[in-house]
Amino acid sequence: MCENTKPDLTGKVRFQRGRNEDRNTGEIYENTYVEESTPSKLQDTTEDRWQGNISSRKWPLVLLVLLCFLLLAAVMVLVVLLIQDKCLNANLSREKEKLYSEMQTLSANLTQKIDELQMKLETAYCPDEWRSYGSSCYLISTTAENWKNGKQSCESLNGHLVIINSREEQKFISSLGLEAWIGLKDQERGSFWKWDDGSVVNTMYWGNGELQDYLSSEKCALISNFYPSSNNWKVLPCTYQLKFICEIGMK
Repeated sequence: MCENTKPDLTGKVRFQRGRNEDRNTGEIYENTYVEESTPSKLQDTTEDRWQGNISSRKWPLVLLVLLCFLLLAAVMVLVVLLIQDKCLNANLSREKEKLYSEMQTLSANLTQKIDELQMKLETAYCPDEWRSYGSSCYLISTTAENWKNGKQSCESLNGHLVIINSREEQKFISSLGLEAWIGLKDQERGSFWKWDDGSVVNTMYWGNGELQDYLSSEKCALISNFYPSSNNWKVLPCTYQLKFICEIGMK
């Protein structure tokens, strides 16, 4: 006899329920992992962006600091230059005051010398029959002598044959209008001319061809009124008889 047997579905139901629970549990775990892992990734991304922003903001700050240092250095250099300029101006002021003081001293000394010279000129005079020019007196002889005797005559008057030291004096002597011995001689008979006092001739006013060595005797110089003052010195043997011009300093 067959017995009515009912299938036991309890185990299947329990098994299915267990599988469903396990599946649900896995999904829950997966969802939990996703939910837990997603904020972490977002946090990492946010931190990376924040660090990138910080890095990008560092360079302007660094540049600003460098500019501040450069500005500070420029200010320090400017201060040093101003101090040096101030010291230089102070030194220049002292030098200026020193130069001004020296100029005043020199001016006072020069004024004193001019006054002394003016007094001497006012009190100085030339003897009778002597002509004055500058600080000297000149006398034209009334007789003709050779160069040596003319020299001795001038020395007897406490003077000497005229010595021409400047172009102005040369023009003055030329304006006297005569031919006369001057104090110039070929001292070594070799066209080596010196003044009577032994000084060397600085400026010469020789006529054309006058220094040609055609004389074997002593040569002496005369001044002639027949030629311009720029070239009116002539050469003659010292034994010739001519008038002469004496010179003395003002007394």
